[in-house]
Parts: sequence; C-alpha cells; structure tokens
Amino acid sequence: MFENLTSRQEITSAVTDGVIKRFRTDGTIKITDKENADAILYGKITGYKTEAVVFDTQDVGEEFRVIITTDITLVKKDTEEVIVSGKGVDGQAITQLTLNQVEAEKRILPEIIKDLSKNVVETVLESAW
Repeated sequence: MFENLTSRQEITSAVTDGVIKRFRTDGTIKITDKENADAILYGKITGYKTEAVVFDTQDVGEEFRVIITTDITLVKKDTEEVIVSGKGVDGQAITQLTLNQVEAEKRILPEIIKDLSKNVVETVLESAW
C-alpha cells in the first residue's frame, strides 16, 4: 500500500491497485505476498497538483493538468539493501474546465493512475536490471 502524504486520501487505494495491476500485466516481476517476496516496493504519494495549461482570452483557465507525484523505493527483503530509488515519479492527465472541477478530476483519475503506474514500473525495471 502506498503511503499518502497528501490531503487526497481517496486516491491511495487507486494508486496502489493501479501499480500492482501494471506489474502483473507487464509480467517481468512476479507479484506475491510479503512473506514470499525477494524484494518489497515502498511508495509514498507526495503530491497532488492541478495547474491550468490553456487559458481563454480573459486569462481564465480552460484546461487543467492534474499530476500525482510519488517516491518509490525497492528494497531487498533479507538485507534491506535499496535496489531502486525513484523520486518524483508522476502520472498526469489533462481535463477541461467544468462546472464541477472535483467531478472532472474524478473522471480522469483512471488515466492519471494508468500513466503513473506505467512510470513506476518503468522506473523499477530500468533501474533494477
């Protein structure tokens, strides 16, 4: 489970589940329970940010980029040696301004999680092997 250091506690399980699903889909590293693992991936959700990327003629944001940022550490279980350390691994997506920005962010959360999960798995695989 990722530790969530943001005020957006509702994204914690979605991030964790998305990363696990991506590792399983990739198949390079086998996912197992902690007792049978050779290494353990620790993750922290360190940021959740929304920033305007497209503005109208009156300088009001029309499209927004939503970014979830994480730090990850892959550690050998028996020695606690750090195998991979990745800071600022993120996932992002762009949404249009709606009357309800919270709903717009919820709608694109799966896209952000997919991008984040891909980046986490790539960071682990590129750094570990």
